[in-house]
Amino acid sequence: MSDSVQEYSFVDVKYVTMPDDTYRVFDKPEANKMLVSSSIASATAQSLRANLMLKNDTPPKANFEAAASEYLSSSGRGDCRITDSYLLIAPQYEVKYDCTPPAPPPKKRGTVRRRT
Repeated sequence: MSDSVQEYSFVDVKYVTMPDDTYRVFDKPEANKMLVSSSIASATAQSLRANLMLKNDTPPKANFEAAASEYLSSSGRGDCRITDSYLLIAPQYEVKYDCTPPAPPPKKRGTVRRRT
């Protein structure tokens, strides 16, 4: 097991149901990152197919990001933005996010008109 995956071994798992699968989410809000993985059944099947048939059918990165976004929204952090995501070990992605409120827009200043 990689050090990155091992970092999540004591984090409580949450489940996010999406149209294609039920994803497992291991959130570390103090570090603004989470591990998102396919369901156990899907992950096992994907690993078996990859090892036996040399076929990688890990879902696309966008599916893991969508599950992460849904998790953030359902946990009251819908304003958070995903800043990065990358494959740790198929089918597990680490997703980094930022919950800092965006800066307010600059105040509008008056317009200068030219006399004609």
